[in-house]
Amino acid sequence: MKKKIIRFLALFLVFNCCFSFQAANAGANTSIYSDAISEVMDTFRSNDNSASNVNHQILNGRYRTVQLLEIIAYELDSSGAYSEYISDVMDTLRRNDSSADNINHQILNGAYRTVQMLEIIAYELDLSGAYSESISDVMDTLRKNDSSAKNINHQILNGTYRTVQMLEIIAHELDTSGIYSEYISDVMDTLRRNDSSAKNINHQVLNGLYRTVQMLEIIAYELNSSSTFTEYISEVMDTLRTVDSNAQNINHQIVNGTYRTVQMLEIIAYELIPDLNASTIQKQPSKKENVDFTPNSTVDDDL
Repeated sequence: MKKKIIRFLALFLVFNCCFSFQAANAGANTSIYSDAISEVMDTFRSNDNSASNVNHQILNGRYRTVQLLEIIAYELDSSGAYSEYISDVMDTLRRNDSSADNINHQILNGAYRTVQMLEIIAYELDLSGAYSESISDVMDTLRKNDSSAKNINHQILNGTYRTVQMLEIIAHELDTSGIYSEYISDVMDTLRRNDSSAKNINHQVLNGLYRTVQMLEIIAYELNSSSTFTEYISEVMDTLRTVDSNAQNINHQIVNGTYRTVQMLEIIAYELIPDLNASTIQKQPSKKENVDFTPNSTVDDDL
């Protein structure tokens, strides 16, 4: 990795999980990864139930996103070559969470750490170096747009859009046969088109979050070689559409996008467990638990 990658996370849970993941690197083990995934999802549900407003739900989704990406990064790091970079991102998450002035700074922390964790994953998958320049370009844009951002909302948008771009690279890396190329292009076309027509920055953030879920859907199908997770993938996308239709306002739609991101990453993390079996799949949340998160009715319009 040519550039120093940054850091992430706040909850005591993850502090403990990091050591489990490093042990898993030495000999990847189904129970270690499945237990780690379950712990993140338990925290996801617990924090959703205790959230005092929509912004706390958005933060919950942003932080759980980073935690699941941490698991995925360790799953892909069979040699341990990236463990220091992964730890650096999680350290930055925790440090920035502690020093954040307000919840918007915490949300930004989650957004930027997401891009950095995806950078690691993109490098892990880029065995030939074919995507090195593309990965570097996304990170350069992240830094440049951060420097020129007018306010924190523009920074959050920066992290959200760079997330989609990094996922585009990862989707292409996994698409060795090219059968998903058209779908990937369609998502990026929609990102650009909706960006041009967005009424305000909240609609742009929502655009980025929904495209994130769509790109993760493609990645989940790319990894779903045995079709074991087809029903789960479809359920998450059905929930995205249903909750979007019923959302009271754009903040509820933003929660929808962040929560579906977490649920799709849960599927991907399970897909990467090499010796997954039926009993392990049963450890996932039941379909009702996995999709029925309802945005908190208390709305905070800061975002």
